[in-house]
Amino acid sequence: MTKYPEPCPLCGKRSQLSYEDIVPTWARKGVVSLTSLGPRDQWPRRIKMRICINCNSSLGRAFENDCSELLKPMLHGSQVILSQRQQIHISCWIIKTSLLMNLTGLSQSHPDHSLAISIVRALVAERIPPAKTLVRIFTRDIYGEDRPELVSSIIAPPTTFWSVTTIGYLGWEMAIGPTGPILEYQSKDPQLPGSTEIWPPRKREVSWPALILSQVQPMSRTSAQHILQQPSLVMRRQSGIGGSW
Repeated sequence: MTKYPEPCPLCGKRSQLSYEDIVPTWARKGVVSLTSLGPRDQWPRRIKMRICINCNSSLGRAFENDCSELLKPMLHGSQVILSQRQQIHISCWIIKTSLLMNLTGLSQSHPDHSLAISIVRALVAERIPPAKTLVRIFTRDIYGEDRPELVSSIIAPPTTFWSVTTIGYLGWEMAIGPTGPILEYQSKDPQLPGSTEIWPPRKREVSWPALILSQVQPMSRTSAQHILQQPSLVMRRQSGIGGSW
């Protein structure tokens, strides 16, 4: 019997596995700090998958190290100006996070599984999103609505992957698919108000809007638990919706 019977789902090698926090600890702590609740509260819940130590380290170098300082103020709703380079970094992080969340709910035999793995591998190697991808970010008012149905009125594009996710004040929409559907969807007005396109980057700098934090009140525990529980949808063309958190 081999010492490591379970292969890494990302690289396929049999080696020691560790837990990858798909929503990283710094993001979860950032959301907790938005409320008056203590750090021992067991939310937002961990979303994790077992991968080898080498892949875990590669994901950190490729995404978390560069993006954590960019994204922390955005989770809190602070105004930021993003350069083209920073737009690319954040787009890579969003695509990686969305696809890994999807993978936690897919069996290895599912047709989306191998495709998502190949995209994540390419992201790690090339540090740039796939050409046939669209990423938009928007600001979410986490205090103004109890449990908003973000996607109830959105018509999903006929793309391979599509997701809408929020963490704290930061929300994003991501689509990956054939060139034709992506370009057609890109040409239409965003269905989520206040969206800013960051991939492909259209401007040298973009401003991400912020809420006026001085006008909001502390959240109750019930309201606070909704911050990381907004709809996160990943769908494959003609196969319906899969996975929410």
